[in-house]
Amino acid sequence: MSQKFFKVILAYNKKRIDEMDLSVGDKIKFLRKVTNGMDYGQNLQNKQYGIYPTKNVVELADKDSENAPQKTGFEVFNPNQVLKEGFLTKKGENVKNWKKRYFKLTPISMSYYKKKKSNIPIKSISLSSAVVGKNEGEKKKMKNCWYIKTRTRTWEFKSENERSREEWVHLVTNICSRLTFLGSNQRKEKEKEKEKEKEKEQVNSGNGIQNQIKTNLPQVKSFPVFGVSLYELCKNESSDIPIFFTECIQHLSNNVYTLQNIFRIMGDDLILQKYANDLNSGKKIQFHNEKNQHNIASLFIHWLKRIPETLLTNHLYGKFMEILRKKDGSNSYDLKKLINQLPKVNKAILDKVTHLFIKLLNHNKINKINQTNLSDIFGPALFAKRNEKTDGPDKSLHRKLILLLIANKDYFFSMGSSSQMEELSKTKHEGEDQEISTGIVLFSYKPNNNTEDELTINRGDIISVIKKNNDNWWCGKIIYKENKEKIDNKLGYFPSNFVGEVMQNDIKQYIDKGGLASLKFN
Repeated sequence: MSQKFFKVILAYNKKRIDEMDLSVGDKIKFLRKVTNGMDYGQNLQNKQYGIYPTKNVVELADKDSENAPQKTGFEVFNPNQVLKEGFLTKKGENVKNWKKRYFKLTPISMSYYKKKKSNIPIKSISLSSAVVGKNEGEKKKMKNCWYIKTRTRTWEFKSENERSREEWVHLVTNICSRLTFLGSNQRKEKEKEKEKEKEKEQVNSGNGIQNQIKTNLPQVKSFPVFGVSLYELCKNESSDIPIFFTECIQHLSNNVYTLQNIFRIMGDDLILQKYANDLNSGKKIQFHNEKNQHNIASLFIHWLKRIPETLLTNHLYGKFMEILRKKDGSNSYDLKKLINQLPKVNKAILDKVTHLFIKLLNHNKINKINQTNLSDIFGPALFAKRNEKTDGPDKSLHRKLILLLIANKDYFFSMGSSSQMEELSKTKHEGEDQEISTGIVLFSYKPNNNTEDELTINRGDIISVIKKNNDNWWCGKIIYKENKEKIDNKLGYFPSNFVGEVMQNDIKQYIDKGGLASLKFN
């Protein structure tokens, strides 16, 4: 019987004396089968004998071979298998305090939970291209610290003791090494496939005429999509709203809104970087083909964060924050005025994102997302000034704005801006023939927060209607008050279903007799 050799692709932290310590890359000499899941052998690196799990290794052609068979990586192990779990103290991202969280380590990521029995992670840390190390604070309470550095940030942890830290660092380091090993193999395989495809094309091209035609075709000019101002991007694309934003949010709204923990679980850094590079080079992303839709959700957030200017614009940002600091509940009208002053593309993006928020919240029993999650995630991405930290003094105001947008979406983005009101008022005073109908108020209506572009109407008032919108809101002014109060001739909006239209000839009869019963409604 020929001797078998194996290579370790997944680290293993032994639990018994007779078990072997495994590090990624170690070579194992197989000696005998112990159980269906465990073998006995010798680690050729440290000459140690012991048993080891078969799922952590792949067979080599011989002792000196470096390349394992093709079946490696995700086909060999379960990516959801928990390799280690336990409590660690984690340093906060925005508020720099330390909190105790329960962590679970898998072959591809490290997730943390608020409690041990929690099923939904607060966040998951992708270990692709991550770097692990130890750090020590000057104070005694900062001992046993270590970190994981990813492409986006550095995560800092504190273990209970030195032994616990060594175990975590050892395992995470080996997982990172394995992911790097698998990634390099996958890249090599893709390069080989591309070379084979090129060879086939050259064979099928005959005398090279097809290649010549391809070369002579006009090249499609590509524009960067990430990190470009909205104005510049729309100008380059000849579009009103960036194409990527439209396609991505449409995909999220139609296909991914029920994804559990959407926007809370981070995507793979390497994949996100690849997608960003593809978009900047003019390539389109096939959203439906992505197996892990958390990557698409993370890409969407990443794009929003890379817009060079806050969506509120630097010019209006201070005014927005000033209004949001008010505590008297009268800021809705002022916010609507400011939103109407935003560039069209900024307002359109804000409108569509708010629509997505509402759809997510309508399915929160499935996706496990709530208003607090959305405000924490999207507040910095949409509103934070790009030269300030995401945990700056305005962070609570960004959250407040998200909640206000969700609660007042129809009001903020409906017809009825101050400029439209001025235009309606102007046309009304240019001639009395602008009136299109007359209505009697059947139900009293008072606007929320005393909004200035809506009318307060009482049962029995007579309204001159000058415009009917498609969204069941009409515009007009009160011409008669049943309670004999003074009429201010204010032009404003009111809900059409609160009013009944009447014939012009019946108005005099109504005023003389003072009753709704005598009227005939259209």
